[in-house]
Amino acid sequence: MTSAQRTLLASVLSSLAACGSPAPPPIVAVPPVAVDVAPSGTGQPAASAEPPEAPSAPEAPPTLSETALQEWSRQTQCADFDYFPNGGIQNFWCHRPSRVTLAAVRALAGVNVFSSGPHKEDDLTLDAKNAFGHYNPAFVRWLVDNASPSPRDSAARKATQPSYDAHLKPLAEVFWRTLEKARREQGCFDREKNAYAAAIARRALPKDYYERWFFFMNPFYCDKARAGDRFFYDNALDGGVNGNVTKSVIGFWMRRSLDGTMDTFAEGLKKVIASYQPELLDGRDPAPDPAALSRALDAGVKRAAACKDATAKQPNAYVTVTVAPDGQVSAQVGTAHAGHGSPQAMCIAAAFAAERVARFDGAALRFTRSVPLK
Repeated sequence: MTSAQRTLLASVLSSLAACGSPAPPPIVAVPPVAVDVAPSGTGQPAASAEPPEAPSAPEAPPTLSETALQEWSRQTQCADFDYFPNGGIQNFWCHRPSRVTLAAVRALAGVNVFSSGPHKEDDLTLDAKNAFGHYNPAFVRWLVDNASPSPRDSAARKATQPSYDAHLKPLAEVFWRTLEKARREQGCFDREKNAYAAAIARRALPKDYYERWFFFMNPFYCDKARAGDRFFYDNALDGGVNGNVTKSVIGFWMRRSLDGTMDTFAEGLKKVIASYQPELLDGRDPAPDPAALSRALDAGVKRAAACKDATAKQPNAYVTVTVAPDGQVSAQVGTAHAGHGSPQAMCIAAAFAAERVARFDGAALRFTRSVPLK
C-alpha cells in the first residue's frame, strides 16, 4: 500500500465506524553491526570483549487509526451549523478530508460499502424518507478486522491520546453509552427498533421521527416513552448524555441491528474504548437506577413538606433538585417562592440533602419538583 493510500485509509476508517483503523505490517529493525575499517578499506567486525546485548523489540509504528486521529480535519465541508467535536455522526463526517470519497473507500476495501439502500455508488443520500443504507457485512468485517488501535501502554496510543480527546472522545462516549443501554434494556431497544422498522416498511415514517430519541438516555425513558416531552423536561431531560447526539447515534444502532452489522461495529468500537477510555469498561459506576431516583425524590418532597411557612406567598415551592453522579442530592428553591437563603429555603434544601442514591455513570441529573407550603 502506498503512503497516499495509507493516509486515505486512515482518514476513512476513523469516520465510518467511530472505531480504530488497520495497523500496517510491523517494521522489523535490523540491529547495526559495528565495524572497523581496516587499512585496506575492508570492513571487519569489531572485536568485543563481551557479546553485544540483544536489541529490544522495536516500538510498533502508529496504526492508521492513530494517524487518522492526528490528521482529522478541523475544517468542515458542510454548510450546516458546526458542533464539532460535540456534534453527531453527520457533523463528524463533515470534517473528513476532501479526498475521502465512497469510491476511494470501496477501492481500498475491495468490497461494496453498502449492500442496499438509497445511497448511490459514490455518494451518500441522507434525506431518504423511508429508507436507509444497509452496510455490507463483508465491508464491516473488513473494517473491524483491520481496525486495531495500539495497546493502552504503547507509545503510539499515548502520543495520540490528545487527538482522541480533541476529535473523537465526545462522540465515542455517546456511541458507547447508548450501546450499553441498548444491550442492558434490550426489550426497550427492540420495541423502539421494531416500531421504527414498521413505519419504514409502511413508507410512513413521520418527519423528524428520530427527535423522540433525544430522551433515550433518560433513566425513565423505557417506562415513560409515551409520557410526553414535559415529563422528561421535569425529570433528568437527556439523562446527562447529549440528547442532540444521542438521537442520531441510537438511530445508527437501530439501523445496524436491522442490517445485521451491530455486533461487528460494537466489536470495533470496544477496541477504541479499551485503548483510549478503558475506565468506561470497568463497570464501577453503573447507569442511574430510576427506581432509586424516584424513591429519593419522593422522600425529599415528603420531608420538605414539613418546612411550612404561614407567611408563604405561594401554596407551593418549585424546587430544582440535582442528583450528582456520586449520589449526593441537592435542591435549590426558586426565588419567586421561598427566597434563596431564607429559613424555609434552607429547610427544603436540607430535606433533599438528607437523601442519597448509589453512584452512577454520566453527568448530574436535574429534576423539578413542587413542594406544598400551606
